[in-house]
Amino acid sequence: MLLTITSVSPWSRIPTSTTTLSWLLTGATYTVALWLCFQSRAITRLPYQSLLLAYLGWVLVAAARGAWVAENYWEYKFLIQGTAAVLIPLLIWPLASPEVLGTVLKYWMRLALPLFGLYYFLLSPDAYGFYLAPLVLFLLLLPLFKFPQQLLMLLFAGIVIFSNLDGRSNILRFSFPLLFTSLFLFKHVLGTTAIRCGMLALFLLPPILLVLGSSGTFNIFKMQEYIRPEAIGLSTTNYRTVTADTRTFIYDEVWQSATRHHYVWTGRSLARGYDSNWFGNHALKDLGTGKKERYSSEVGIVNIFNWMGVPGLLLYSALFLIACKLAIYNSASFSLKLIGLHVAFRWAYCWVEEFTTFGINYFTLWMLVAICYSPQFRAMSDNEIGAWLRGIVPCNWSFRRAKNVQ
Repeated sequence: MLLTITSVSPWSRIPTSTTTLSWLLTGATYTVALWLCFQSRAITRLPYQSLLLAYLGWVLVAAARGAWVAENYWEYKFLIQGTAAVLIPLLIWPLASPEVLGTVLKYWMRLALPLFGLYYFLLSPDAYGFYLAPLVLFLLLLPLFKFPQQLLMLLFAGIVIFSNLDGRSNILRFSFPLLFTSLFLFKHVLGTTAIRCGMLALFLLPPILLVLGSSGTFNIFKMQEYIRPEAIGLSTTNYRTVTADTRTFIYDEVWQSATRHHYVWTGRSLARGYDSNWFGNHALKDLGTGKKERYSSEVGIVNIFNWMGVPGLLLYSALFLIACKLAIYNSASFSLKLIGLHVAFRWAYCWVEEFTTFGINYFTLWMLVAICYSPQFRAMSDNEIGAWLRGIVPCNWSFRRAKNVQ
């Protein structure tokens, strides 16, 4: 509940969070996660656990280097915030348990979701998709719910999509689950091969587009150079909004900063940002850091590269790749295959936008990854997953103990 409110506070018309509250929440979350990992019988050994440990080890290296190079208040603050964000994969262990995840989602449904009626008037439309991020899981598996529950999910999805038609990322994050859930209608026709091909395409597309963009052959962020507004039936104003290039300069600045300061392989540590002519003046003048740097951008994959270099980027991407492989190749249900496909989409979209912050949206992404890694979830049939889901999403708002699927 507090994680939801804290993560959308930048878009709120009234203050809902402070640095102290955010850090207390972060510390409490990781404390509970560690306690569950060491104490709860629901926690099991995960496949490819060594990969997850290698990633977390590299995070600690980047954090230690950040503590060494930090020179002022803001860099130490950035170090704490950045470390908290990139440690979120630690939550894979507890969230891989149907019992633990079911309890978390049940309380979110019964506390945070009803309060959306209040926050609807306090938040800008851009924040709706962040506040309601956990609904992505339910939208992906919509056919497994009863009709009243389906209407509830579609109502909130419609609010996110139609409240701000200029919010490209929110529309994509909530529209793709609806697209993927429609594949339930063709699951006996598609088989696993089509899902596997879709996963492969999503993992190959970003590197290919990066090479094409770097060579000047084709830049997907400059669609206005290839498509005219009349060709897609948009007015000139809407066309400019939809096709605006807000990413190319970020890639340029991050790469130039990394090569200029020779940290392509090591990263600049979790305390430092990248040199930025566009946003650096804020840090230099307003914050008084003495450095013209932007600590993080909206492009998640760029942040990982800037903080932890190529090794961190490869380990980070491998976590997603293995999660998708396990869900699509080694699961007993069509539901897990759809979740794996959506995780592949979210990794690909990390190259466009994924705020690397300790918030509900980023938490939801790693919640989906945890489901993919979970031996218990992957052994469940569609009927068993449906029973688990229907025990979380109520037809009324009474507090009942969540059903546990062993």
